[in-house]
Amino acid sequence: MANIPPPEDFDWEAKVGVQKWSLRPKHPTLAILAGYVVSQVVGLGALAVVTAFFTNFDLNKLGDFGQWTVGLLGFSQFFLIPFGMGFVASYFWLDTDRKRSGCLPTFLNTLISCVGAAAVLQEGAVCLFMAFLFLWLAMWLGNAAGDIFWQKNPFLSVSLVPIFLLLVWTEATFPATQDFSSSTDYHSKASPTALWPYVANYPRNVQPTQGLLFALGMPAPSSCSGEAVVGGRRDCLLDGGVSVGSVVTEARKGRSLEFVFDRQPKHPEITHHFFLKRGRIDFLPDGKGGTIIRGTSWYRLNIAPVTYFSWWSESVVHSTHWRVFRWMDELARRG
Repeated sequence: MANIPPPEDFDWEAKVGVQKWSLRPKHPTLAILAGYVVSQVVGLGALAVVTAFFTNFDLNKLGDFGQWTVGLLGFSQFFLIPFGMGFVASYFWLDTDRKRSGCLPTFLNTLISCVGAAAVLQEGAVCLFMAFLFLWLAMWLGNAAGDIFWQKNPFLSVSLVPIFLLLVWTEATFPATQDFSSSTDYHSKASPTALWPYVANYPRNVQPTQGLLFALGMPAPSSCSGEAVVGGRRDCLLDGGVSVGSVVTEARKGRSLEFVFDRQPKHPEITHHFFLKRGRIDFLPDGKGGTIIRGTSWYRLNIAPVTYFSWWSESVVHSTHWRVFRWMDELARRG
């Protein structure tokens, strides 16, 4: 086995073809640190630019071109930017004598970028938690692609370009904004008549929150005030002083209530990503004196890749329904 030279004698130019003007430090430890630092600067800078576009421009008004642009920018946040960060970092980490896996370095780099996004760009912990696995995968792929590219294999390096462009085009052509609906059934031993008074008006929920996303900071429903009549308001307060408002469009006492949202919750985990459209609560007698409470929410996601985040959003909606219905059930059974 060939002896690995000590750091001070490591000849980067002979080993990996580094030119004298290269940005890569000759000392391996410094090169590793440079990979973290430079990739973080590149990633946070790119993310700041994308965030500025989302914040200051309504690209949806530009029609199909705007939709494509939104898709590309959303895709860049969760694939292109971490992919590029991994690609840049691999330039500094490339070392043919050091047997390493890209998993741990890219994991640490992803973790650092998430902490930086939370501190500098005020990204919410829940959004970062949901995106972490996808970000890590993208950064690992970028690191692997960079290892191939920087080793100067012309055929493999060139072949990666059309594949990467195809991935960008495929995701960008899907609408960045898609509508979804989610329904939740909850069985209550209370009758529809006993439950109805709390369909649009209930006191502060004192039950402990359940679920990891709520523990990470997603605002949970707390109380609601309003009237269960057509044209009446239904204003709900969430944890942290966040509120959401709606107008009742259908009210059939003891049977169903439907409402349209006219005020969105202002919270970093929700703003610009998740838009509530309308909701419906149905009371279905179970034939044994109890009730099946069925809640349905219609919402819009403005985040890419939408397929990945739709699963998380559905989980949040179900958890929200469950918390509200469990509290309504307890209040109804108290009498």
